[in-house]
Amino acid sequence: MLKRYRKQASPIDENLCPQCGRPMVLRIATYGDNQGNQFLGCSGYPRCRMTKQII
Repeated sequence: MLKRYRKQASPIDENLCPQCGRPMVLRIATYGDNQGNQFLGCSGYPRCRMTKQII
């Protein structure tokens, strides 16, 4: 008998771009008020400009 397991969300699933579905990557701001701070940016840049703030 085969056991069935529920798929658990992996870190990769949690860091997908909500707009295009590509992986989000860690970036560092080089300009502006957030210069030097890290954030998640879509790997599809420049086509997709989605970003997420790291808290």
